[in-house]
Amino acid sequence: MSVSLIQLEPIKLGQQSFRYFGLKLIDEGAANVVYKLTELFPGDIRSTSSDTSPKFMVSSSIAHINFTRMLLRVRKAAAENVETQCDIVDKLNNLIPSHHIVQMIPVQASSELLSALNSDLLTRERQRRRPQIRCGSMIEETNPTVVLVEDMSAESTMSFTVEFKPKWLVQSPDAPKDAIRCRTCALRAMKLLQSRDGKLLTKVPPFCPLELVEGKQDFVRHAMSGLLLSAKLPYERGSSNYEAVLKDLVHYFSDGNEGNKLLHSIRKAQQHFSPGPFRDLPELNQDRNTTSIVTVKKLEAAVTTMTLRDVSLFLRYTFSQSKKDGSVIEAKLADLDKKSIDKISSWKDTELKLQSGGYYANKEPNAVFEKICLLSRPRQQGYRAQDMSSELQDTGYSHVHRSTPSTC
Repeated sequence: MSVSLIQLEPIKLGQQSFRYFGLKLIDEGAANVVYKLTELFPGDIRSTSSDTSPKFMVSSSIAHINFTRMLLRVRKAAAENVETQCDIVDKLNNLIPSHHIVQMIPVQASSELLSALNSDLLTRERQRRRPQIRCGSMIEETNPTVVLVEDMSAESTMSFTVEFKPKWLVQSPDAPKDAIRCRTCALRAMKLLQSRDGKLLTKVPPFCPLELVEGKQDFVRHAMSGLLLSAKLPYERGSSNYEAVLKDLVHYFSDGNEGNKLLHSIRKAQQHFSPGPFRDLPELNQDRNTTSIVTVKKLEAAVTTMTLRDVSLFLRYTFSQSKKDGSVIEAKLADLDKKSIDKISSWKDTELKLQSGGYYANKEPNAVFEKICLLSRPRQQGYRAQDMSSELQDTGYSHVHRSTPSTC
């Protein structure tokens, strides 16, 4: 994905043929800072001259980009190059339909703008408006490339957006043959055992990704019901309107329909790039210049696969304006930033713990009978997906309306 010639520069009033935008920090991670764009007009800027929040201007001749429906993602120092972050999208061209991937446009930011963004971060730090874990990390000022990313948030009060991670849509090649948990469910069980109070705080109630990709309506309904817990809906849970939304989502992800086809595409991509079991991966030499090309290719394939196992899927649901018009569901992948090759040893270690700890086989210490994973179904003798919600409390899960750290 080539970097465009679009230039983002600090605002200078009086310039002809420019549009002005304000930047509001909405998210900060270990590698990137994300800003929401709001269009400004000269009168607004003059009347708020004391406002020191970051702003930029861009040529008004750029008509093919709807800037107000884009986010600006800026990388931090020591993070992967933006060009590297974008190249996975190019690799997916023949595997996942482009309309199911958020639009990403690399552009150029002036050094003055990047410096202003860092000044804003320092101000937030001094005012204790920045998470403690992020303090000290700053935006990279020597590389001008930043990325405009399609904004998948709700466009109006007539729409809402939910986000979830499909995770591992095929069983881990490292899993033992007697596994009755998939990789995602095995990791969930290990985190539950390791948690201090025997409970996990989750953004949405847990579901098995293998069930979701299978597309059976009762399992899809369980997953979608959990997702709606994290959505801001104008309807009461259980109301006829709520049930209509749930019905639409269940239909969308049921076998053979658009959402289910997307999940199958993600699964195919995960399989396509998979280098096989992590236990068979070669080690990366400390001096990377001495690492063979074959080894590098295998490790890069592992990185790509793990990136695809941790992508986010954004669902934007727009309510119908009338009985004649149907509701619209958009599903797009995000968080396609390439994982670091340095994480491979950590992934190997996780697989070893899942196997040696008995998590795949549901034989971990103080094991609780597995009730969620698709692979455990044959021994459950008619256990139904709709039974899960009422039993989540018994298995140690609590739902909260906040994000939890992403892991693979």
